Order: sequence, then C-alpha cells, then structure tokens
Amino acid sequence: MTTIKSRGFLSKVKGLYYEFNDDTRIAYRVVKMVELESIKYAYVVMRYSHYVFRMVINDILSDTGWINSLSQIDVRNLTLYQFYTPNQSRFALHSIMFCEDNDITFKITDRQKNYHRSISYSDLKKDEELYSNFNGLDLLQMGYLCGKTMT
Repeated sequence: MTTIKSRGFLSKVKGLYYEFNDDTRIAYRVVKMVELESIKYAYVVMRYSHYVFRMVINDILSDTGWINSLSQIDVRNLTLYQFYTPNQSRFALHSIMFCEDNDITFKITDRQKNYHRSISYSDLKKDEELYSNFNGLDLLQMGYLCGKTMT
C-alpha cells in the first residue's frame, strides 16, 4: 500500500503563482503558419487583444525579443515549420458549385500564389498537375462527386 503525500497550502499557492507568472510572461501567441510564394509567414496575436501581425518566420526566430515573448511551444513549432516542413499540397478545395445540368464546378485555392480559381469537372479531368498537388481528403471528395455524376 502506497501513501499519497498531499501538498501543503503554501506549496499549492507557490505552484499557482509560478504557473500564473509563466502564463503572463507570454505576450504573443502563434495562430497560423502559411507559406506564400516560397516565403513562410506566421500570424501572431497579441494576447488579450485583437491585434494580429503577419511576420516572416525567419525574422521572428532571429530576434531574441520575439523569442522571449513567445511560449516555448510556439518557438519550437516555428522552428520545425521553418526548417523541417514536408511538402504540402499546393491546392486546396475551397467550395463546390452545382449547376442545373449536373455540371460540377470546383473553386480551388492555390496556396503558393494565394488566389482562387474555378475549374469545371471536364477541365479537371484533363489537368494532371492538379491531381498530384491536392490533399488526399479533397481528392476523395472530388472523386466521389465526379463518380456520382457519371452514374
């Protein structure tokens, strides 16, 4: 039988103080990381505020003031994203539009050039670059809809 040693009141208060102090030291949080035109950006939010900054990740990692104002987890995530990012899918499915004559039009987002493009089902069949640069779940959804319209 093991005994559980309970923490005293002062040690609980001390632990809460250190947790609060560590939490309030972090002035900014990283919300989103994207790559646009081969430049990696991070969207940083000031805590308890509505200010959002878009900054180059390399600039954040080279400035000690930014590193000290971010949490250790955010700094680690930025470093991993900057140096070890695997090949991401270039295109993402934004929306699907149905026409009256069973023609499907897909609205596609190009993540590298940051623009939207509409492409029909017949044009999508011909363009193999799109197929090789899509996320698997988006391909599954598009393939399901295209197969359903053919039957």
